[in-house]
Amino acid sequence: MRDNQKQKLTALVTAVGGRSVGYQIFECLKKFPKNYRIVATDADPFAAGLYEADRGCLLPPSSSKKYLPSLIKICKKEKVDVVLPGSIPEILAVAKYENDLLKEGVVPITNSHSLVEATYDKLDVYNLLKKNNLLTPETREIKLLSDASSIRFPLIVKPRGETSGSRNVHIVKDKAELSEVLKKFRREGIKMLAQEYVSDEDHEYTVGVLCGKDGRIIDTIVMKRRLIGFSRGEERKIGPRNYVLSTGYSQGFFVNEPKVKKTCELAARRLGARGPFNIQCRKGKKGVYIFEVHPRFSGSASMRAEMGFNEPHILIRDFLGIERVKKVPHRLGYAVIRKFANAVVPIKNYNQIKQTL
Repeated sequence: MRDNQKQKLTALVTAVGGRSVGYQIFECLKKFPKNYRIVATDADPFAAGLYEADRGCLLPPSSSKKYLPSLIKICKKEKVDVVLPGSIPEILAVAKYENDLLKEGVVPITNSHSLVEATYDKLDVYNLLKKNNLLTPETREIKLLSDASSIRFPLIVKPRGETSGSRNVHIVKDKAELSEVLKKFRREGIKMLAQEYVSDEDHEYTVGVLCGKDGRIIDTIVMKRRLIGFSRGEERKIGPRNYVLSTGYSQGFFVNEPKVKKTCELAARRLGARGPFNIQCRKGKKGVYIFEVHPRFSGSASMRAEMGFNEPHILIRDFLGIERVKKVPHRLGYAVIRKFANAVVPIKNYNQIKQTL
């Protein structure tokens, strides 16, 4: 580990494709060019961050036996200080191999492997929230139509396991529709959950609770989501009411919502968060309903950084013991609108990256 007062720290960020969480982390660290030398990795050479970082390298998939040796090899060669995984499979892998990395002098910025693993499965998330007396929409695994009898229609169906964005997430009107969706899920070998639809699109939030290495709450930032464009998922009008689902792409308004903040900080404490911790929730009649828990950096991390809430930078300083941050002064009262940009790369550079694996 190096003294960042004398020279830059080297941060390795994984999964740096254009719309990824990894690229969001990368964007956050780019705001501190005097502090960091950034090594970007991905399993595919068609990932924009590989060409924008100080060094770009390919890694095998995290499921490969070669993943950890390849990661350690890059860390040694590039003299890496910290690793920030940017995809869910890699977060699981890096958290699992935390001690192996620490032995090499590399600090992973992750939550505990037990928490990451406990929140990978959506039914496990529901049971974890219920066990910790946190308000969450009623959720059941559906093997037979009768399994959904305790949930009122319209309801939401989704895969039980971790998925990308809003794929295979639907609004179901009645039992007849549920029967058809159940058949589809069975054909595709997907375990299905039914979940209570709560509140409405105007009361949905994405919340980042920043937790120190020791589990203390550093600070929290709340975005009231605006479900428009890429952020708007399936939508149905059933009777007089409009039902809308969100996607994995957040945008909206950074606001002061004390009840939402308090609920999410309580969840972070009860679930034992350490590091980045993100929650999707809606305000409803009984309070704040938590329906997604992600102990990782957010897909809106760079938006938060624009407000002064730069989670990767703060957690690197905290995990390395450089600074014990107590609060994060940041701006509220702003709308942040998501956009996508192009990366133009010479083919010779693309071919060079392909040779790094």
